[in-house]
Amino acid sequence: MRKQIKVSIISMKDNKGGGGFTAAYRLLLGLISYQFSANMLVQIKYSNNPKVISLFSQQNKINYLIRILSKVIIKFFDNEKIPDQTLAFFNTGVGKKINNFSADIVNLHWVAGEMISIKEIGNISKPVIWTFHDMWPFCGINHLDLASKKGDIHNFFNLDQNSIERKINCWTKPMHIVTPSNWLASCVKKSDLMKNWPITVIPNVIDTSLFKPLDKAKCRKNMMFDDNKTIILFGAFAGVVNEAKGFKILIQALDEISEVLPINTELVIFGQDEPLEFKFSKFNSFKWLNHITEEKKMCELYNSADVVVVPSKSEVFGLVAAEAHACGVPVVAFKHTGIQEVVSHKKTGYLARPFECSDFAAGIIWTLKNKDFLSPLARQKACKEWSQDVIIPKYIDLYNSVYEDFKKN
Repeated sequence: MRKQIKVSIISMKDNKGGGGFTAAYRLLLGLISYQFSANMLVQIKYSNNPKVISLFSQQNKINYLIRILSKVIIKFFDNEKIPDQTLAFFNTGVGKKINNFSADIVNLHWVAGEMISIKEIGNISKPVIWTFHDMWPFCGINHLDLASKKGDIHNFFNLDQNSIERKINCWTKPMHIVTPSNWLASCVKKSDLMKNWPITVIPNVIDTSLFKPLDKAKCRKNMMFDDNKTIILFGAFAGVVNEAKGFKILIQALDEISEVLPINTELVIFGQDEPLEFKFSKFNSFKWLNHITEEKKMCELYNSADVVVVPSKSEVFGLVAAEAHACGVPVVAFKHTGIQEVVSHKKTGYLARPFECSDFAAGIIWTLKNKDFLSPLARQKACKEWSQDVIIPKYIDLYNSVYEDFKKN
């Protein structure tokens, strides 16, 4: 009889702050629904879920100082204005806490942001599965691979090279990697550090019983939207200031088609407040919603939209697109990175040529005209590829397989 193993999911946060945290928390909920023994260890806890355990009983001053010191070092040695960078040089004590928990398997998720050092990750004594939500594990200090990076101001010390060397020296035993897309898996296989490590592709789980098609009129009433408007939805954490999210391209595309869009078209933006000096030209109808943390409200927002736009320059998976599809909403995105595996061109949305503004604009017009045809196909894809009944058994099989291999060795 196979032993019922215990899994600890490790994430900086649980259910707020970004797609990686949301994906990890939803995995926990899915495992619990399957009666699988799992908990979640976090640095910052937002939920009231007793299965989520904070690694620190209060605000940890040492970790705060580590984050500040790391930012100073990065600012001094690195000349690129990159929003997401992690040094992971200083030990935080998280590694010891992970080893002290009675788990058979450790499933790392997004553990950057100075939560744990590179050395501590290498010292985890249990079998490790690492679910990637960005490219930091194999890309120096950056969370995304930036081919245009020109190097450091002080060329006598390169932070990226130092980070990679520390990872090579500390991560001597391969961990089992999970990527949510085949595209990210191909990136891992091209890296010097992890090209020979075992990799499994498992998409992020979507609760399709929550994210589902609802009555559009009721959703718009609840969201206080005019029922006669055509709503284009864009959302990303700090999506306007983070150039990688492609907001400038989106505005250019809307300007290009402003005269042919349906009357009363409005761009609804969630994820941040309106910037103080926000400028626009031809297209001038915007609504800003800030952060939405309640998933029920998020579902109503998707259902209020006619089309969701994701003009990102890089997407490891495309959680917003997948959630929109689960609600039966078509998506316009660029045909590149992980999101091209979420959106099926002219079946569940439109994939524009990267990064052609005119084609993205044409995609918006085409999708709005064909939304009734695309909507049921988007929902079908979500249920077939990302529902709990599809994703959770794959993780359980992987946990058992990795544990059995670990026992043999």
